[in-house]
Amino acid sequence: MEDLLFKSEFYEDINYSRFIVGIILLILLSKALQYVYRKYSDSPTNKKSFSSIFVLFSISIFLIVTTIKSSLALSLGMVGALSIIRFRTAIKEPEQMIYFLGITGVAIAIAAEKEILALIVVLVFVISAILNNKSNKDKRNSNLNYLLITLQLSEEHNDLDIVYELMKFDKTGNLKCKNFYEDDGYNLRLTFSVSNTENLDTTPLKQIIKSLDIKHFSLKMID
Repeated sequence: MEDLLFKSEFYEDINYSRFIVGIILLILLSKALQYVYRKYSDSPTNKKSFSSIFVLFSISIFLIVTTIKSSLALSLGMVGALSIIRFRTAIKEPEQMIYFLGITGVAIAIAAEKEILALIVVLVFVISAILNNKSNKDKRNSNLNYLLITLQLSEEHNDLDIVYELMKFDKTGNLKCKNFYEDDGYNLRLTFSVSNTENLDTTPLKQIIKSLDIKHFSLKMID
């Protein structure tokens, strides 16, 4: 690997002026997708923290593709190195996965020196987000709010069992689970959409949480 990195041919194969322009263009396009996601996303929570990684994620993909395209041996070594990396991530919403795929496509297109394709991808995302947001305004219930439940778990708790118990709490369809997330500190966060806040009684919900031997929890209504 060191022999490959220090060969002069490896550095001569890279067009550094185009590389710098590509990095700048990639940052601008990633920022554009970040703005579109924050403004038009239907995700009820975590928009700012999730979209904050768009730029770094796109640059990482760009550097990987730029490196491996210059050498077949390097590409095989990079695949072997990346195969041992594991990520422990929460379950993502489909919309979040689509944005990740879009950013990946933009980074690969710029790394392959197909900047026009990257611009087209971002333009399609912007137009789709605006049209989707406009069409959903008529369908969206003006009284729709979200119930954020935060639970402090212990190692003995099974987070999937707890999510299942909370999801089957409502029989009327007033509550719909949008997403749930657990961090490394055993903090479980669930977000439910509430179609009618007037018919929402959280007392039985609190009793269920206490019956699951969870002492520290909070319930919060958010717009």
